[in-house]
Amino acid sequence: SDFIVFLSLPVAKEEEKTGENRQQKKAEIRTGTGEELLRYVRGAHVLLAEDNDINARIILAILEKAGAKIDRAVTGRQAVEMFACSEEGEYDVILMDIQMPEMDGWEATRRIRSMEREDAALLPVYALSANSYVEDRRRSLEAGMNGHIAKPIDFEELKQKMGAAIRDRRTAWNAVQKQRKEDRQRNARSRSMENA
Repeated sequence: SDFIVFLSLPVAKEEEKTGENRQQKKAEIRTGTGEELLRYVRGAHVLLAEDNDINARIILAILEKAGAKIDRAVTGRQAVEMFACSEEGEYDVILMDIQMPEMDGWEATRRIRSMEREDAALLPVYALSANSYVEDRRRSLEAGMNGHIAKPIDFEELKQKMGAAIRDRRTAWNAVQKQRKEDRQRNARSRSMENA
């Protein structure tokens, strides 16, 4: 079926447009965009779970050009194993294809989130999928993913999302590390007081 709809809408006044632009710029400064967020992609350690060689080569080329270091898994099971064998805090973000052999991206994400390590809950995980229906996005969030990025990938959007997620993850991880250090110092003081 074809539908044609005609709407009569007023044209925005120039001052309204200027006000909207100012609000948008304020929001961008608050959330961080552009070069500020790309700075977090440079030097980031990314785990890419993608079974399609062509897709993987494109993602690798673009993200490596942006300065990221990428480890690639070709199955969901391999992504889980690579994360499990990594040092805590080693990865900054996971880009997870949904349809992969052995284990899909949703199950792989659930297994990563269930691991008993502090970075498993903090690590941003983004779904990469050609399916971008509301149900697919909902399933990604239910599996513990931070977002759902549709293929073909808009790489500028991906880098911006990655930058924001990496910034937030590093802030959270630094807070965890600081708390661990304070706990160790407190325990050491109480042990020395008991021994005195």
